[in-house]
Amino acid sequence: MKQFTHLHVHTSYSFLDGYCKPDKLTKRASELGMLSLAITDHNHMGGTYEFQQECYNNNIKPILGLEAYYTDDIKTLSSSAEIRNEESYKKALKAEVITEEQYSILINKKKYAGIKALKESTKPFAYDTHSYHILFLAMNNTGWHNLIKMQSEAAKECTYNGRFHVDNSLLRKYNEGIIMTTACIGSKPSKLIQEDRIEDAKNLIIEWKSIFKDRLYLEVQPLCLDKQIKTNHYYMLWSKELNIKLVATNDVHYIKKEDHEDHDTLLCIGTKTYKSSTNRLSYSNDFWLRSREEMEESFHKSINEHKQYYPEDSKEYLWNNYTVAMDNTNLIADRIDKEIVIAPDHSLLPHFTLPRGETNAASYLRLMAYNKLYEYKNNHKDIDLKEYEHRLKTELDVIINRNFEEYILIVWEYTNWANSNNILVGPGRGSAAGSLVLFLLGVTKNIDPIQYNLLFERFLTEDRKGFPD
Repeated sequence: MKQFTHLHVHTSYSFLDGYCKPDKLTKRASELGMLSLAITDHNHMGGTYEFQQECYNNNIKPILGLEAYYTDDIKTLSSSAEIRNEESYKKALKAEVITEEQYSILINKKKYAGIKALKESTKPFAYDTHSYHILFLAMNNTGWHNLIKMQSEAAKECTYNGRFHVDNSLLRKYNEGIIMTTACIGSKPSKLIQEDRIEDAKNLIIEWKSIFKDRLYLEVQPLCLDKQIKTNHYYMLWSKELNIKLVATNDVHYIKKEDHEDHDTLLCIGTKTYKSSTNRLSYSNDFWLRSREEMEESFHKSINEHKQYYPEDSKEYLWNNYTVAMDNTNLIADRIDKEIVIAPDHSLLPHFTLPRGETNAASYLRLMAYNKLYEYKNNHKDIDLKEYEHRLKTELDVIINRNFEEYILIVWEYTNWANSNNILVGPGRGSAAGSLVLFLLGVTKNIDPIQYNLLFERFLTEDRKGFPD
């Protein structure tokens, strides 16, 4: 059976846009005999852990990625609209589209009868604030860490309309270990192609190749849309001319073809529009997790729509390109490590700095807890000391056996510092109120867990994985 790897996939973590729950998605990929599968959600990587686990459960190699948003310059996009407008006025003045007097009117926001038309004349010089799609796949742990860093820095430096943006400066900084594709027709090169700015589109791709080298791929899709067909046409030409491999994707947003109606409803919820509305975002029924055979059928259908760019005898040329693009998905999958580590295999907690003379955190915690217990007994003569000592020993044994003594001491340190510096600290939250250790240390307050029959086991047990709450 011919293999195909979907490298452009939106799960339910592409909120109100993707309709693929990771467990059902990976199960379907397994049913289709697929060996690898990518996750490339919009604007974040929150679904990668669940997706990776579900891939392992279904004997599929997980490919961890992201469909990010691209802009030419994050510094310009992150600046205020006023600053961007001033820059467009300067460019219009330099191009002699407006006069010095008109420039002064715009800059100083003077009243002017033709202000609307004047502003309109400067629009061609305005910065392009559109959020263009761009797709990344982590090849290994280095690539995964760089993808996190790139996305984090994008969020910090340039969040526009709720979307984080990257530019070429970030791509140069964090490209190691990452494969990039040109994404869908929502990309910057595709937009330039639609505007017949062919050289601009080509030059941008050349720049991306200088950054990613053989890790850049030109993404073709089988959509029977004029925009897609025109984009595919130029990508095929540049693939040969610039020595950049093609890759075929289907921009998956739902799992099966019959899920289209439900996905359409999801889009309506996301865009706050009615299903009956004719002027709303909607997808043709083409974005499901196709099998290799279905991908081939869709490309054959697409070939019949290429008559605008190719004569009838070019069908073989087109089919050969699309076949190579489909095969290249598996070559990309082979370039990617199976065991990319999302979660570390060790605790990331900092070490607690012990007071001078103390050498062991566990012993120090025990000493503090028992001293606090005897202080508590002096102020509460009626408590059963043996009951409290037994409970305290049990809790400390569990905490220390789980290697959480430094965790407890760190929390005690910052709550104690806050209490000593007139910073309000609450009585505690959730299951932490069941811990006598935390109560005696003053991390939780007012509620004696023994007096109120609260269970320590809700807070921590020997066998439960994860950190206590």
